[in-house]
Amino acid sequence: MSRVPRPRVQGGSSPFEALLWGVVRTVAGCRAAAFVDQEGEAVDIAGWGDAYEVKVVAAHCNVLLHDADRLGAPVTRLLVGAGRKSLIAVRLAEGYSLVMILSARAAFHVSPRAIEHWSLEIGKEAGFAQRPPRQRWRPVDVETASRLAKRPLRIRAAEDWRKLQVLGALVGLKKSERGYRVRVDTGAELNLVREPLGYWWADGAIE
Repeated sequence: MSRVPRPRVQGGSSPFEALLWGVVRTVAGCRAAAFVDQEGEAVDIAGWGDAYEVKVVAAHCNVLLHDADRLGAPVTRLLVGAGRKSLIAVRLAEGYSLVMILSARAAFHVSPRAIEHWSLEIGKEAGFAQRPPRQRWRPVDVETASRLAKRPLRIRAAEDWRKLQVLGALVGLKKSERGYRVRVDTGAELNLVREPLGYWWADGAIE
């Protein structure tokens, strides 16, 4: 499949494009993502596939997300299984939403860390008023001892790789996840979690 053509807005390419590519690259099974306004119009999109199809699907998901409010309580997240694809729509502020088109059943296993992170980043770029989470997770690049061991050795900080010392293992995670308390050679301590397919998340500053 070809990449989704870069959509244009007044004044040039939207600043949300890079954030949406972040969604696609860090959410397992994500094929395309869209930032949708109150009217169902795509502010910007990124991913692979047909651009028109992505916009139409995103618009319908946005409508379903807000129509679900008629059930009696605000719906913050909508998941749909549809044959070879699955969909997830996440409510943002001011009637906006983040819509992801994923492979079959992938929407039912999307990382809550990824949803929270990219929702906050998109909201920040949009200027939404947001309450900071108690624990903020961010995607990071980690080098491990081997493909099988999954034990973290180094973490990327800007353009440099910093050595890690594993202090202990985290408990209470899903069976498919591995977590570590680590100390960076800068002296910083943080938690690292490896999600399925090798996606790593950290809850603190590396520096």
